[in-house]
Amino acid sequence: MGVISLMVLLGAMWAVSGWFGVTREEPSGYLEQVLLQALANEQTIPFYRPFLREVVIPNKALFAQLVGWGELLIGVSFLSGTLSRLSSLAGIFLLVNYGLMNGALIQHLMLIVLMILVYLGKPGRAYGFDRLLHRKWPESRLF
Repeated sequence: MGVISLMVLLGAMWAVSGWFGVTREEPSGYLEQVLLQALANEQTIPFYRPFLREVVIPNKALFAQLVGWGELLIGVSFLSGTLSRLSSLAGIFLLVNYGLMNGALIQHLMLIVLMILVYLGKPGRAYGFDRLLHRKWPESRLF
């Protein structure tokens, strides 16, 4: 029951964050502002700076959409119990990238550990659509 509560709480967090990312009027402008501020303050982990400057900022509209929809889909996945293990891996990927971008990887570590607990706890098998999917494909490690 504890992992299910954790999954619902994290799902609400991801869904709200993603909703604001998807519905924001200028998501690419916001993303660019955050990235430029992190780069200017030298918060970004050094090896990650060229990736932000040369790949993310020139493609800010694409990355803003990917981040917003990614967060929203992780939230919906956790709240519905659908592909929750896969979504926890996607969440870990996003959190590591956020930590590299703003130099706060240690601060993101708590959320990363919680996402790992969701992955290992397989809460979707007890709650949500993963339970049905696991019955149909019991050998799959996705649910």
